[in-house]
Order: sequence, then C-alpha cells, then structure tokens
Amino acid sequence: MTLFNMIYGIYLYIVLQSIFVSKKDIKTTISINDSYLLRGMAISFIVLHHIAQRFSNIQLVHIIILIYDDWLVGLFFFLSGYGNYISLKKSKTASKWLLKRIFTILCYFIFGLLLNLVLNFHLYTSFQTFVLDLITVTYKPYTLWYLKVLICFYIFTYIFNRLFKNQFLGTVIISILTIIYTVLCFVNKVEPFWWTSAICYPFGLFIAQKTDFVQRISKKKIINIFLAIFLLLTLLLVKYDILHPISSVVFCYFVYLFLCNRTLGDNILMKFLGKTSFGLYLYHIIFITFCLKLFGNIEKIFPILIILIGSIVCSAIVYILTGINKHNKKITS
Repeated sequence: MTLFNMIYGIYLYIVLQSIFVSKKDIKTTISINDSYLLRGMAISFIVLHHIAQRFSNIQLVHIIILIYDDWLVGLFFFLSGYGNYISLKKSKTASKWLLKRIFTILCYFIFGLLLNLVLNFHLYTSFQTFVLDLITVTYKPYTLWYLKVLICFYIFTYIFNRLFKNQFLGTVIISILTIIYTVLCFVNKVEPFWWTSAICYPFGLFIAQKTDFVQRISKKKIINIFLAIFLLLTLLLVKYDILHPISSVVFCYFVYLFLCNRTLGDNILMKFLGKTSFGLYLYHIIFITFCLKLFGNIEKIFPILIILIGSIVCSAIVYILTGINKHNKKITS
C-alpha cells in the first residue's frame, strides 16, 4: 500500500511538473509532443486506477483515481479522433491510413493474446477457447471494450471519408451514431465503461475541423464559467449516469483550451509511455490477472512492480520490433 502511494505521488509530481513548467505558446492545434505527454499521463493514471480497484482497503488517494478515470479514457478517445482527422487529411490514400492502424492494432493484440496464453494459461481450457478470444478480440477475462469501440471508430472514419467530400458531414453522422449508442447502452444498463467516454472521439474530430468556431466560443467567459461549474458539480456524482459522457467532453474541451495557450514541459518518461500507451492499456490487465493468480492479491511491492515493469517492457518490445515507431508522424503541422 505504501509503495502504491509513493508511485502515485511520483506520478503526480511528474504531471504537475510537466504542467507548471509549461511555456506560454498561443496556437490552435495540439502538437505531437503534447499529445504523447497527455497519453502518457492518462495511461499511467488508468493503470494505477485498475491496480487500486483490486485493493481491499480503499484510501482517499484511490477514490480520487476512481473519479477521474472516465475523463482520462475520454481523453484517449478525444486525442484519437483529433489525430485521426489530421493524419487522414495528410495521408495520400484513406486505405493506406486505415491499413496502418489495423497493422498497429494487430501487432499489439496478437502479442498480448500470446502473452495472456503464457501467463494465464489456466483460463484457456482448450484450443477453441484461444481461437474464440482471437475471433472476438478478447483477452480472458476482459472484454477489451476500448479496442472494439476504437476499431469501429476507425472503420466509420474511413467509410465516411470515402463517401463524403464534406468531411464534417461524416463527423456529424459519427456523432449521431455515438449518441444513439450511448443512450441505448445507458437505457439497457450496459456496463458504464462501454459508453461513458466514447462520445469524446467525434468531439476530437469536431475540434480538429472547427478550430476557428471553438476558438470563438472559448473567448466567451460566461460559457467557460458555466462549463467549469458543471464539471465541478459532476465530481460530486460518483455514480455513473448520463452526465458522465457530457462531463468527459467538457473535460477534453478544457484540456484543448489549455494546450492552445501552453506547451507542456518535456518529460522523456511520459512521452515514452504515451508512444506505447496502446500496449500498456492491453498488457497491464494481463499482468494484473497473472499476479492475482500467483500472489492472491496485488497490494504488496513485488506484484505491483511486476505489473508496471512487465507492461512497460512488453509494450516497448512490440513498439520497437514491429517498427510501429517508424510509422508515427506528426498530427499537426
């Protein structure tokens, strides 16, 4: 428990250091450096959140982590939507753009599936079980919901890019489909993590396309004050409800405004975690399952270190050996 609090304290120091040493820099786009740093901060927080969920004695620091998790997952979707629009616009062909992303997903997913088979072999009672995970894009016992939803967004972005010359029309359709999906999940009482942050992806597309409009809105102080009050009030609503997707969008809006006025302080560790964040998301849950089976709980030093170090090392291996790092391009000019 003490080690976890120390790790969380170090994480907060790095985040605050990156924010407070940020430089004033008026711009309308998100730089690739800031995008990586944000991804690194977000995935670190999410990993700590999933570790804290397994603790029998929940402390104040863990409650804070649980509250902010939705917003940070939403931030991932937002950065994906924003970056996808910029990269698709620069790409020579939409097909090439989609193939690169499918290649990245397959590399990380297949490596993780094999890793799960080795570390958590007790979950696979037969070869058919392994094949089922492969077909359904799942790691037992997790659904990999984020991966499934993100793949759908990639496909829709590609399809509407091919169908419409007016890309904003595609964004509107994706937004409508996501809102319908969110409402249906809420009404049918689907697990909250399936729907509380997905709406941030089309919001990222919107911000990338309507930068001038957003900049004009951001200059209206009354709107910003209202949104800030709304965001603070949602912190009091710990239980999941229909306000969570809206609060995630508002959070991403304020992150965008901050990055339009500041450039985050450089941090090598957070930038690296940001570049390998996709792998960290997939692999940390595998190591959590492994440590729970091996140690019974993950509240001691050794299992926590195995989860953190193992996830980072495996993510780095895939990132480097598959050449994914060579495909990373700037999301802004």
